[in-house]
Amino acid sequence: MSTQTIGFLIGGLVPALMFGVGNIAMKESTSLGIALPTYLIIVGTAVIATGVLATIFISPKFPTLAQSGTAIFNYCWRNICFDSVGNKRNKINAEIK
Repeated sequence: MSTQTIGFLIGGLVPALMFGVGNIAMKESTSLGIALPTYLIIVGTAVIATGVLATIFISPKFPTLAQSGTAIFNYCWRNICFDSVGNKRNKINAEIK
């Protein structure tokens, strides 16, 4: 298998399938009566466990300073832009359909 195919599977197809399965699981669990915060705690615990197992079995490569800076910049940009848009939308009582 080529590296492009592996990259497509790991970065595209598998996450798309997991998001779909996650949404189905969330709708099913909330329809059965589980509270959303409880569901989020369970999902967060599963993500942490997956990260720990991946760190144990795959030799981790720690990010460089440039990669860390880019990640922090993207996080801040997302929070500033999207939170300000959300706050403005709430002030004018706009509905999202």
